[in-house]
Amino acid sequence: MGTQSAGDFDEAVAALYEAAVHPQCWQSALSRVAAFSGTETFHFLRWDPMARSAPFNVHADCVSSSAIERYNSHYWSVDPRRRLVEALAVGEMAVCQRHFSDAFVSRSELFQDYLLPVIGQRYTWFARPLVAGSQEILLAMMRGEDRGPFSDDEIIRVQRVMPHLQRASRLWIDTEQLRESAAVGRQVADASGLALFGLDEACRVVHTNAQAEAMLRDGQHLLQRGAQLQAAHEPDAARLRETLADVVASRCPQRFAITSRSGEPHACFLTISTLPAGSPLRPKLGAAAVLVMARRPGRTSPLAPEELARLFGLTRAESALALALTNGKALDEYVAEAGVSMSTARTHLRAVFDKTYTRRQADLVRLLLLLPAAG
Repeated sequence: MGTQSAGDFDEAVAALYEAAVHPQCWQSALSRVAAFSGTETFHFLRWDPMARSAPFNVHADCVSSSAIERYNSHYWSVDPRRRLVEALAVGEMAVCQRHFSDAFVSRSELFQDYLLPVIGQRYTWFARPLVAGSQEILLAMMRGEDRGPFSDDEIIRVQRVMPHLQRASRLWIDTEQLRESAAVGRQVADASGLALFGLDEACRVVHTNAQAEAMLRDGQHLLQRGAQLQAAHEPDAARLRETLADVVASRCPQRFAITSRSGEPHACFLTISTLPAGSPLRPKLGAAAVLVMARRPGRTSPLAPEELARLFGLTRAESALALALTNGKALDEYVAEAGVSMSTARTHLRAVFDKTYTRRQADLVRLLLLLPAAG
């Protein structure tokens, strides 16, 4: 394999992992895989065989949606390639030229009435990168009769890409819930009563949700003077300014409680963190660089323990710890109330971090507060 092919391989693999995180990139990623493997068109879909539907599918620009619909309405039922795909183990591929002779193709309704005249393709390789629950991920790559059968070298190229396609597909499915939850973070915060303030790098307010606006009107906990967010209780005002500056400088989240204007201690819990440039929340928060979340005591997380278990695979003990932290308790408080050792709690916390793809307690709390409750 030449130098150019090696470069094409690196670009194809990088594009697959990019698509796993940003699904809108699957079409461009698979175009790179097609170029690397010597194919012209592709169809990538998340297929539900029970419902006979594809909740997600992308295809090459040269394949029209009407052609896909035509296949689904009739040619799917007479496609001789289906038995090859159904026999594939996860991660395997099938090269149709090894199974269908020219004589077979000349008699096949699929090839003669659809693939050759409508799609303009003759040679196909199939792969089943992933089976996830009741659904499976399928990929078909095709090219025209004029290019001839796939060579051994081209088949080897596909086999090199396959493990990366599997991992990218798994990453895509595993993080789907998190992506969807982040995308609706603003609406979830409104529904759960969480006040969100988006600040720019100079800590000026650039976004407030409905709950934040209500809190500012009430004036018992937080105020906006000019463009600056301030604590209503004067002794906490300087602390809030210093904490905001420290979070901006260090990029490390911080969390603390403030006193109300009337003197009630721990009247409002604040979580302050920076928003990375690529965060899906940024466009929804007025391009804010800093996120301040304010919650009054007594509000519980919008998630129930069984929802945490379903979303992230947490155990009962891990769910209890995560929810306690979300509801404002410190780790030592949880240890005392739950009657577990600190070492056990830390073990559970590490497991929660691993399963929720977070690294710090503040990141975990932010994630769980932004997740939608089951309705």
